[in-house]
Amino acid sequence: MLLREVVVVPGRYNFRANFQSSQSESIISMRKIIDRDFEYEGVFKCRSKCHLTIWGSIEDGFRVLFTELDSNPGTSVTNRSEHLANEVSAMLGHPENIEWFETYPMYDNRYDQIVYDGKAGKYCNPSWIGSTWVDLDVKI
Repeated sequence: MLLREVVVVPGRYNFRANFQSSQSESIISMRKIIDRDFEYEGVFKCRSKCHLTIWGSIEDGFRVLFTELDSNPGTSVTNRSEHLANEVSAMLGHPENIEWFETYPMYDNRYDQIVYDGKAGKYCNPSWIGSTWVDLDVKI
């Protein structure tokens, strides 16, 4: 089982990752830099909205979380995944080191990691690593 947890340290977040895959455990101290609703263009140019959370820096890399909103009037984050990744990558200046995640809190407490072909603003062909369970009980 894949585990993710975020633990608050004064002004910082620790992002601990335990992978069943070939990746080893890593603990990276990261600042939350964006935590807001984010509008994007959905399929057929419909207005769509998710919650966007980004931790990190150019030096440490970034962790990006797309949270599907129950109130989203348009296309889901899953169905616009590449579009969202490319838009956020451009916002961050196309850094090389970004890890991507999505969640649907209205259904369960699962956080799936998204892996794309391509990099730095040319993301395509997403695949989801399922059963990534995350504890994001962050008390601010």
